[in-house]
Amino acid sequence: TAGINYLGQDTAEYQKHYTLKSSDVDNPWQHLVNTCAALNNTPLNELPNVLPDFLDIDRTLWHLASEIAFTDDDSYVHKGKMDYYVYYEPETGRMTPLEYDGNSVMAPNLATWSPFYNATKVNYPLLNRILAVPMWRQRYLAHMRTIIQDELDPVVCNAMLDNYKKQIDALVQAG
Repeated sequence: TAGINYLGQDTAEYQKHYTLKSSDVDNPWQHLVNTCAALNNTPLNELPNVLPDFLDIDRTLWHLASEIAFTDDDSYVHKGKMDYYVYYEPETGRMTPLEYDGNSVMAPNLATWSPFYNATKVNYPLLNRILAVPMWRQRYLAHMRTIIQDELDPVVCNAMLDNYKKQIDALVQAG
């Protein structure tokens, strides 16, 4: 329902499942409908030529890779329809999914998620449709590798965590 699934052309159907936070554009719901239609209804072989006009592909791939790499169980990749925003960027005319409510990341019991977690489920079109396009799948995997190498490197992470611990300890001792 709210997983960027196509619900038909009637914007009222989308308004049942999405909450408009604000808008500076005319008819913002139509941008969502158009994006959902392009993502879900375009044949896979035509998707690389059609979808980039409606959705920022690279930002979407980074979004998906981040949610999976950080095992965010309160996210699009886990729940499919909540705890993310869809932003329409007037300058590009494209939609972009954005992280929201990332307070449930890196749970030890989720460390076994595959890079393709939920990618075969039809109600996750950002995963199953986009990752079905070979060139986007490869770019997604490159983003995943970058996150693992640059952000999840134990040397970098441990130093950052030690710094946070020091700051928190100082605040606790002072308080």
